[in-house]
Amino acid sequence: MALVIGDIHGRIKKAERFLAHKPEIKHIFAGDYVDSFDAKDIDIYNTIKLVIESDAELIIGNHDLHYFGRPPFNCTGFRPHMANGLGDIFENFIDRFEPAIALDGFLITHGGLTTGLADMLYITYSDLGFIMNKINAEWEHFLDIRMRAAG
Repeated sequence: MALVIGDIHGRIKKAERFLAHKPEIKHIFAGDYVDSFDAKDIDIYNTIKLVIESDAELIIGNHDLHYFGRPPFNCTGFRPHMANGLGDIFENFIDRFEPAIALDGFLITHGGLTTGLADMLYITYSDLGFIMNKINAEWEHFLDIRMRAAG
C-alpha cells in the first residue's frame, strides 16, 4: 500500500501535509515538483529540497525534465532565471528520480501509459515489471545520450 500524489508545483504546504499523512506507509511523489504561476521561487526550492530529503519515492515529471541540460521541450510555467539552480539540483540528485514504479499491481508514472505504447512494445498490462523496466531503460538511454552530447 502506498500514497501517491503528483503535481506539487512548488506548493510546499501541500507536500508537507502529504508527507505527514500516514507516515507509516510508503509515499510516492509522481512528478512536477517545480514550475508554478503563483508559487514564490523560494517555495519551489524548498519544495524540491523537502521531497529529495524525504523517504518518499520520486517520479520525474515533464515540468522537472525541462530543467536538465538539454531538455527535449519546455513546459508552461518554466522559469528561465531558475534553470541553472534547479538544473543543478536535479542533476545532483538524479538517482532519487525514476520515470516509473510498479507497485501492488499498479504502474505509477507521471503521465500514465497509453494502450498505443503498450501495443507498440508488444506487452500486456499484466506485465507491469516489464513495462516499468522498459520505461526506466528508456530514461537511462535518454540520460546517456544527453551526457554524451554534453561531453
